[in-house]
Amino acid sequence: MPEVFNWSEPHFIAFILLLIRMSAFFVVWPVFYVSSVPVQVKVLLSVAVSVILFPVIDKSGYVAQASDTLIIWYVAKEVFVGVTIGYLARLFFYIFNIAGDLISISMGLSGVQILNPNFGGRSSAIEQFLIIIATLFFIAIDGHHLLIMGIADSFRLVPVFQNSVGIGGFEMSTLLFKEVTEMGVKMCAPALVSILFMNLALAIIGKAVPQFNVLITSLPVNILFGFLVLFISMPILLWQMDAFLELSVSRLFQFVRSY
Repeated sequence: MPEVFNWSEPHFIAFILLLIRMSAFFVVWPVFYVSSVPVQVKVLLSVAVSVILFPVIDKSGYVAQASDTLIIWYVAKEVFVGVTIGYLARLFFYIFNIAGDLISISMGLSGVQILNPNFGGRSSAIEQFLIIIATLFFIAIDGHHLLIMGIADSFRLVPVFQNSVGIGGFEMSTLLFKEVTEMGVKMCAPALVSILFMNLALAIIGKAVPQFNVLITSLPVNILFGFLVLFISMPILLWQMDAFLELSVSRLFQFVRSY
């Protein structure tokens, strides 16, 4: 019988734990977490990557005749690690959520929400546009390959039979949220500053010319000027995406090392 079918109990349990971590990761990881991706695709992708990674992961540390409580702990740990890495990998996309919301508010489009069935909620048109651009950029530079390499490296940092998980990395949560917010503000800064000066100019015109109705004119002017600045500054946004992605990946690996 081929050796691949001669699995001992530790090998079988290690593969199941590997599959659980990969499944938890693929459920929430960027691009593939939207509802438009069929569940069958996520399951098959999890199984395929697990089969590829199984020969190279560390399978040592298994306790002979492990109790049911210990097995349950292993399963809970793998789900926790997979989901955590998946959500941290989405930090790059949260930047564009923040930028899109701020631009929509400054342009006066925050009240216009579009149902997005992929994300299971409502979002502004600017936010959806930036998310689409970020997704195309993410795929174009093989960001999904980087994430798969990262989840593969997590088995070296957090072996499947490790009995404990460090929580020191959660002290970085405040720093992570602060950095994501800062990057989102930086990305939408050209549009925000331009619209601010446009509103100041309209206020001065309205003060100098009382017949000029600023309340009626400001909304269409802000929308037109906001779209104009957004498309003009698009090359700058694409240039910043590379730095934002590198920072997000570095923070992801720093967080995983804390386990």
